[in-house]
Amino acid sequence: MEKESIKPSIEINKAYYPLIARICAISVGFDVLFFIIYFISQSYATWTTALIVIVYIIKIAIFVWLAFLSAYRWTFTYYYIEADAGLLIKNEGLHFPKKTSYNLNNLHSISIDEGPVQKLLKYGNLFLTFTVEGSQEILTILEVVNPAEYKQYFDKYLK
Repeated sequence: MEKESIKPSIEINKAYYPLIARICAISVGFDVLFFIIYFISQSYATWTTALIVIVYIIKIAIFVWLAFLSAYRWTFTYYYIEADAGLLIKNEGLHFPKKTSYNLNNLHSISIDEGPVQKLLKYGNLFLTFTVEGSQEILTILEVVNPAEYKQYFDKYLK
């Protein structure tokens, strides 16, 4: 008895550089805010140490929350291609994932957006336009590693 060959789905990989950059930007932003509050409190408050500790605790709590949200969105929104079925599937969420399927036979156009830094780090955004029953829907896939490779793959489905 022969085993059926199962063709794996193709996952669209996302770059981790933007995630790290976002988390660093959040941290730097809070550090700047912390130092501004520190210098203001030095000139107006006599209970400076208590204020600094409170502000720093709030800074850490907000930073952890924003970093978690950013990482959660980055990790639990992903795309993959079911090559056999001709579908692009978007999954969102962890506990109750929402799946959205796009028929690649309805693909009308593809474009890539890459800035200078993105080209250097080899990631960018893919914009796929699907035409269904006369209306167009644009799907944006952010922070894709090597978007030109995926564009080349999707080109064979263009109408």
